Amino acid sequence: MKIVSWNVNGIRACWENGLKDFLYRENPEVIAFQEVKSQRASLPPEIAEPEGYSTLWHCGGRPGYSGVAAFIREDAEQPLWWVKGLGIPEVDAEGRVLTLEFSDFFLVTAYFPNSGAGGRRVDFKASFCRQMETFCRHLRDRGKGVILTGDFNIAPAGIDLHSVEENRGHPGTLTAETQWMNGLLERGWVDVFRRDRPEQEGHFSWWSFFDDDRAHNRGWRIDHVVASADFAPRVKAELLPEVMGSDHCPVVARVEGRDGSGAVG
Repeated sequence: MKIVSWNVNGIRACWENGLKDFLYRENPEVIAFQEVKSQRASLPPEIAEPEGYSTLWHCGGRPGYSGVAAFIREDAEQPLWWVKGLGIPEVDAEGRVLTLEFSDFFLVTAYFPNSGAGGRRVDFKASFCRQMETFCRHLRDRGKGVILTGDFNIAPAGIDLHSVEENRGHPGTLTAETQWMNGLLERGWVDVFRRDRPEQEGHFSWWSFFDDDRAHNRGWRIDHVVASADFAPRVKAELLPEVMGSDHCPVVARVEGRDGSGAVG
């Protein structure tokens, strides 16, 4: 199963600037989005329900802000169950989490809050992180693997930043954020992309629109594929920095079947 996670920074604009072509060229079984910034009812049918895909949306209550969605290819395995949010009103009002259950794993797509200038939302972010970990642990306790994908708005280590000193103290590098994520990895979760590239520098998923940062690869790796330790051996992850359309690039998770094949189930 090929699963794509992508912060599109506005699905309507991204659709016209590369997403449509990418979707039908790559033909993933599942593509999950963060920061769609649209209500489903306001979108044209080709985006709200693209040909060959069924769609799920959790847009929150504020137009032009946040929102997550998932497109599932109609000829692929369909979710057994799905749910919006974490069951926490102040989080769910912002449309940040969507969970899909498949035959032998749960897929969670999440748009983690930004801590904001001066860390003004760092307490909300820290609370969200703790709640997300609890939610995923409860999913894991149901006897299936868990894959948590999305924009974490966290660069967990210096290797995940183009310039460590320049960005130290900025949202995404704050102690509360990096300590939580690195603690998560110590508590039985696996950063799949970094597992397979432990020392490789220069891998980023977000670039500022300013100063040609993307052309010079001055970025941050803040979009992740994290899997429960029991399931992680079946998951590979890669970044697609050449794919345009957003200030983030897609992240691809490939899930092998139990027998080591590409099939799941």
